[in-house]
Amino acid sequence: MEVYYPLFQQNRVLKKEMLWSVRDYSMLSHQLAYQAYGEGILQGCEIRIEGKYIVVGTGIIKYKDFICFRMEEERIEYAPSQKEQSLKICFQKKQTEDWIQYQMKLVLEDTALLKENEFELCRYKLQAGAELRERYKNLGDMGTEYDVLNFIFASWGGIGGSSIAPVITRRFAEEILKSKHCRQEDLCFAYFCFSQTEALPRKMLIDYMERRCSCRLDWDISNQRIFEKLCEIAGRTEDGREKDIIQRSDRKRIFID
Repeated sequence: MEVYYPLFQQNRVLKKEMLWSVRDYSMLSHQLAYQAYGEGILQGCEIRIEGKYIVVGTGIIKYKDFICFRMEEERIEYAPSQKEQSLKICFQKKQTEDWIQYQMKLVLEDTALLKENEFELCRYKLQAGAELRERYKNLGDMGTEYDVLNFIFASWGGIGGSSIAPVITRRFAEEILKSKHCRQEDLCFAYFCFSQTEALPRKMLIDYMERRCSCRLDWDISNQRIFEKLCEIAGRTEDGREKDIIQRSDRKRIFID
């Protein structure tokens, strides 16, 4: 095997092979970096509210085996509705003699069902006269039914398959770091959450929750169940219940000499 790195120098002829090398190296590097990831959002695509618009930032999305880059922000208008609205990215593939083109379009629909070419960004249920908000009182508030952006069901891809949005795990980490009653493993997990811009591997999340809650969980549990477990752990550390449980457990020990 031979590897060529083009040298773009003055007074040299620009050859088509040099451009092919640049193309192939760029595409292959990203394909290799994310080949173990599931389909969905991989990086970025942060969402904010600006007046009557939802703004979706730049990011990286894996569609089938292709890595797609959102190079520009895009906005879509929203309005109150008694039905739950789901914000999705819809992919369309077109191919010519010169290009393979992936078109990415934002759509708002009143169904959470996803087609094979769609990924969910967030959902909400906005009441008339209310404001849609992106700021939360605590982790549990991220699952409020009305008037908030809900990222629990967003289509994020992580190592080994789908995962939960990093905005949720980072909020969990924030609450853990504020608590005076968390355990050492909680701190380690929180630091790891903060260090990642991608979604955490699903297996890591489930293993942490199993060890932390002393329970058995299915590997394919829903994002809703993952969110509820994270809220349960954050609630224990926040109100001191964890400390009380440990103290009661210590009092029940019997030492025999």
